[in-house]
Amino acid sequence: MSRLAKETVGDVAKPAVNRRPPWSAKRRQWWWLLLGPCWLLYVPLWCAWALGQIYRDQYAAWERFFHLPAPGVVAAGLLLLGLCAVSRHRRLGLVAGLFLIWPLTIVLAYDNHWLSPRIPVSDSHPTNPLRLLDWNVWHGMGGWDNVLETLDRERPDILVLAEYTPSDPVHDQHHLESLNTLLLSWGWEVAHTFASGSMLIASRFPLLHIERPQLPSSDCVLVDFENDSGEPLRVLALDLPSGLRAHRDPLLRKVKALITNTQPDLVVGDFNAIRQATQLQPLPEGYRHAYDAAGSGWSYTWPVPVPVLAIDQCVIGRRIEPIDYTLGTGASDHRWQRFDFRLIRSKQISSARFFHADDD
Repeated sequence: MSRLAKETVGDVAKPAVNRRPPWSAKRRQWWWLLLGPCWLLYVPLWCAWALGQIYRDQYAAWERFFHLPAPGVVAAGLLLLGLCAVSRHRRLGLVAGLFLIWPLTIVLAYDNHWLSPRIPVSDSHPTNPLRLLDWNVWHGMGGWDNVLETLDRERPDILVLAEYTPSDPVHDQHHLESLNTLLLSWGWEVAHTFASGSMLIASRFPLLHIERPQLPSSDCVLVDFENDSGEPLRVLALDLPSGLRAHRDPLLRKVKALITNTQPDLVVGDFNAIRQATQLQPLPEGYRHAYDAAGSGWSYTWPVPVPVLAIDQCVIGRRIEPIDYTLGTGASDHRWQRFDFRLIRSKQISSARFFHADDD
């Protein structure tokens, strides 16, 4: 074979011998060691969340999926999208972006709204504005002095506390005495208070009538007040059980029936059920969520410091003219909810039939 032929054969053979994957391709292969497990985790999470959104809490089998927080699904999707971008897997990044559309829409446009609602002013000579503050204070585990400092800053006319009893019963009397001292320091002539289980209701208005409707494994108090102008006001305060073992829909049906039967002006408390629950959307006729009526911004209330579920509710009736609804963070694993409002017309409160929640 001639020298020229040998060189030609060598030149042809060289590329075949020296073929190696480029560095970018090798890097993509290494990224799969991280991307693969992330996709294997995210896809089942997204599917479970989607099933929860479809069936909500109507069926016990899907209820736990319904309580998967949409912000958590969004955060996981954004992380996956970022990994796809860094590793330059564009097609996978496009798929991750498509997965993000639904939960991101829920967070940005359904669970939360970002502009304050326009509130029409009543022409019926409304009474002076009142303030209600509702807060699960987590047994004072964030520091009872910090709780009192928050209350002193907000100074409500009506105060509803859940889990107000300290984790150590030795400090129970201290909690009550220090709270009473604080309320009197606001200029209240008398600190009208009522404790029921894990709940405490306090007001500068006399508690004219108190009922304790029976709800399974729950604290429930119905109170009639009369404000400075002699207008009656009825408040239903609730502390519903936590945990995911019990099916919530049957209990919320009883709460809904209780609202319909007793016609409170305000319903507040730690529902341990999110605002989009089947029995809370829609509410009984004439009722609406205070957040929808007068609130804006991040509406989730638990768990602090990164709240991702709206489980503390404030529901208002026809007689309430909303002014402002605000959520704030303090010394608890729950955010507090403050509601400023007016009573727009008087009504005679009839003695409604108080019923056991087990009644049909």
